[in-house]
Amino acid sequence: MSTDLQYDGPSAWRLHVSVEALAHVACEVAGLVPEGVHAQAVGTQISIWSNRGAGSPRVVEMKDLGVPGDAVTATDIPAEAVLRALDAIQEMVMDHLHQSWPEASGTSGGLHPQAQRDGDQVAFGYVDRSGAGLQLTPFPVPPEPERVVAGSAVVPVAGR
Repeated sequence: MSTDLQYDGPSAWRLHVSVEALAHVACEVAGLVPEGVHAQAVGTQISIWSNRGAGSPRVVEMKDLGVPGDAVTATDIPAEAVLRALDAIQEMVMDHLHQSWPEASGTSGGLHPQAQRDGDQVAFGYVDRSGAGLQLTPFPVPPEPERVVAGSAVVPVAGR
């Protein structure tokens, strides 16, 4: 009996997008987190590390964000995965620092995560109510899988 996980095309794509989105967000947030704090993504887990104070870096908190479920359409998965990552990092950093994060000068109120798909990319960042704040490098959405149907026609698997 095999213990390998089997994924069909759409499920594999959901997992691939989620893993790629988390890695992209962790890389982009690296320049925003306070000195001595680091974000890391491995698979569908995202964590923050800290060497604030004394000692070598240690894991402060880790969350498994999983893969957006079937209630989220294929079109919305990239933005949902990015938003989950932004939200998790913000929550973990604020818990660790015991203060609001991220901070940006000239904003009206606190910053919150925002992610919106625009074609083949997801624009994202931490913004205030007016939409101003910290915009990060957009996440390039991997191409959606295709499946072969009767007659050898290739049809994109969208909206699933």
